[in-house]
Amino acid sequence: SLRDSVQGGDILLYPTWYDAAENHITRLLYQEAAIQSAGPVPELTPENLAEMSQSPDERTRYFVAEACGTAGGQAAAAILESLMQDSSPVVAKHALESLANGQVPISPPVVDALLARLNGGKDALQNALRPFVADALGAGGEIAVPGLTAMLNSEQKAVWPYALRALGKTGTKAP
Repeated sequence: SLRDSVQGGDILLYPTWYDAAENHITRLLYQEAAIQSAGPVPELTPENLAEMSQSPDERTRYFVAEACGTAGGQAAAAILESLMQDSSPVVAKHALESLANGQVPISPPVVDALLARLNGGKDALQNALRPFVADALGAGGEIAVPGLTAMLNSEQKAVWPYALRALGKTGTKAP
């Protein structure tokens, strides 16, 4: 909804006096709004998604992530797995959102990669993507639960809120 607000001309306010996570999300939202304003890439077809996911053009990779999220299936899952590690944070964010929509099967290796990203690191921009990582983990369902429950006891205090968010989205009744 914030991205749509930016596209509609709204101006987002954020704390500029320190390096808050909101600053990174705000920048991503403006970049994403610009990509969406340019419109979809007409050359994309279900048959060339894998090839187009390697494009040097950020906009193309962004719309490949979107197409994979709606196409579903194993081939789309493999492409999204690659795009969630994309050098462009906007593309990575959109790939994570596409994984979170539940149309793509999430395998145990993808869950492991997502759990590693949820732990965070020194890169503030990657840490700003953690809510989207949590949502993608939630779409993993039952296979994500053991790793997420282990994170509740993590030494990193900043991790457990995202683990709780993901657990709530799994829809499982596992203890």
